[in-house]
Amino acid sequence: MIIRLIDEFDKTYRPAEVINWCLRSPFPSRFIHHAIRSHNKEQLNFCRFLFTDAVRFFQQHPKRKTGEQFYRGMKLSNEILSQFESHVGQLVCTAGFFPCTKSRTNALTLASLPTYRSDLSHVLFKIDCDATSLYTEITHKNSSLIVFDICTAFRIVYVNRGSMT
Repeated sequence: MIIRLIDEFDKTYRPAEVINWCLRSPFPSRFIHHAIRSHNKEQLNFCRFLFTDAVRFFQQHPKRKTGEQFYRGMKLSNEILSQFESHVGQLVCTAGFFPCTKSRTNALTLASLPTYRSDLSHVLFKIDCDATSLYTEITHKNSSLIVFDICTAFRIVYVNRGSMT
């Protein structure tokens, strides 16, 4: 399956579709995440053209005049949640592109899906953006996604450990 995806990528990739390709799983999405997390220089160099195309893609989209609010629902370990709590007021950086939604309801649904791991907590991120934030809205798998640029930094403002963190 991976070989087929790599062949498809090799034949059909266009820089204007960089975000759609980078959100695909397992290739190149997992490969990009692994390269970023492992700091593997060879893999990062291989991904360089994707990063360059992504920068151009985000720069080509019009600047916004107002801020907006987005949401992301997911599950995180208690260890990571504790790290967020200890870093309130500080910046955190995503490892890759960060897809979100405009719909709080959809994000809550994603966060509330059952999990097979008991060590994960349901988490809802509320993201307040100013006009300088680099993100774009794309259609992915028949729905609208907000995607932040690769390795975007966010400031942790508040962490609440309740029924939904």
